[in-house]
Amino acid sequence: MLKENNLSYKDINAIAADIGPGSFTGVRIGLAASRGIALAAKIPVIGITGFEALFTAAKNDATFENLLVIFDAKRGQVFSQFFDKHEIGEPELLEYMHSSLSLWERVRVRVSLTFVSIYLGSNILIPFTQKAITQPKKPSPQPSPIGRGSSLTIIGDGASLIEPFIKQTMQSYSIIDEFKLPDAKTIALAAFEKINSSNYSENPAPLYIRKPDAKLPKSAGVA
Repeated sequence: MLKENNLSYKDINAIAADIGPGSFTGVRIGLAASRGIALAAKIPVIGITGFEALFTAAKNDATFENLLVIFDAKRGQVFSQFFDKHEIGEPELLEYMHSSLSLWERVRVRVSLTFVSIYLGSNILIPFTQKAITQPKKPSPQPSPIGRGSSLTIIGDGASLIEPFIKQTMQSYSIIDEFKLPDAKTIALAAFEKINSSNYSENPAPLYIRKPDAKLPKSAGVA
């Protein structure tokens, strides 16, 4: 690739590496290879998450108020991260079908940017606590569900998985199919922004959201 563009290692200013979420082995191999090249060339490695890559690509191509990046994590789960004009949420692993404080409830609260009760069935669910708190439903007045009328843009290959639930709570949302998974172009674009802002770690680490399936065997003792 360097030869095709009449370039050499001396022309490279930085290496951009996808640090996850992804397969445990794949992320580690990619980051290790990037570090090796960077060490030899004496240049920095810029770690970019898949969320950052799609967020950067989307914001340069579309206008939105609230963005939810969703990746299919399999097993009835999704990797998610919320972005808006005011803050960036933390990457999360969520069960989109079986969570007590389910994904679509959390989303509409985040979109509303307020800490108020959500009316669901016969209970009021109060989110953003470590344990959901329920109270008897008040007979009147009936407030509008949070998030109604608010706009939400969803991208990522897991967007179609949560759309049936988003439909139940959001009147205004859109899914952009163009941005499904990060690629070399979107990762490079996000890295370029980080370099220009000098906002990057000099020693990027893999982003592991799900705990590893493999566990060390219990010690049998010293013979």
